[in-house]
This record gives sequence, C-alpha cells and structure tokens, in this order.
Amino acid sequence: MTTLEEKLTKLKKIDEKTDSHDWEIYKKEWVNSINLLYASIMDVYFEEYELKGLMKFAVIPVTRSEAYVGEYVTAILEITLANNQSLIIEPIAAVTSDYYGRLDFYLRGNIRKKVSIYRDLLGENKFMPHCKYEWILAKSYNKEDHFELDKVQIEKLVEEWLS
Repeated sequence: MTTLEEKLTKLKKIDEKTDSHDWEIYKKEWVNSINLLYASIMDVYFEEYELKGLMKFAVIPVTRSEAYVGEYVTAILEITLANNQSLIIEPIAAVTSDYYGRLDFYLRGNIRKKVSIYRDLLGENKFMPHCKYEWILAKSYNKEDHFELDKVQIEKLVEEWLS
C-alpha cells in the first residue's frame, strides 16, 4: 500500500464511524464560533473605532452548503471604513485539510490584500459540543506566517492594508 493510499484508507475509516448527528453538532459549533468571532471583532477589537465613527459594521446572512456538513446559515461581516472602503470577513469552509474551518478576510476590491482566518481546535474530538479552539490569522500557506488572531494582529494588518 502506498503512503497516500494508507492516508486515504484511514480517512475513510474515520468517515465511516461518523454519523449525521456528529456533523449536526459540528455545524452548530462552527456557526457559533463564527458568531463569537464577529462579536469579538465588533465589541472588543474595533469597538473604539465604531464609537468614534471611523467604522460601521454590517452582519449579512448567507447560506452555505458543504459536503458532510450540509446546508447552514451563517453570516458575512462587512466593516465599512470612513472612506467607504470595506473590510470583509467571509466564511469559506467548515472543514479544511489542516484546520476546522476557514474564513477569508480581505479589503474589498484589492485581491492582494487578503488573508485566511483558520479555526484550530485545541482538543481531540471535533464533534464534541463546546470544543475549545483558537483563531489563526494566516498571511500565506507557510506556517511561519500564521499568528494567533488578536486585537494587535488584526489592527496591524488593517493598518498595513491602508498604507
């Protein structure tokens, strides 16, 4: 058996042990984690800018459909700046090959000003309700360009994009 075949066989066995109830739990946790991330961004990281009239927030509902996870309703966070430029945080995938969810964060209209935000689980079981996770800001595929998402990192990134 080849290395690739061994990995694919292992994934298939894990998949066969997972039922639709597990994916429902995962889907709810994914949507809840996005909502909590948006709340942190609006109410902690950027609240002072909104209070000063420098940013406005809009949460726009969107429906996604993915293999395994199925259909779910989540949201896009649009942050409008004083000059009518918009920062967008958009859920892309509930499951990726390395992480347990991905969002894109970008400056609308500028393809070079885009990063990924990944959800990294801190526990073993992705189907456990209320699993612990952290958000990772990834500027590239290189792990050296991955940082824990926090107020300092997100402010530094937006400042860089607006320069």
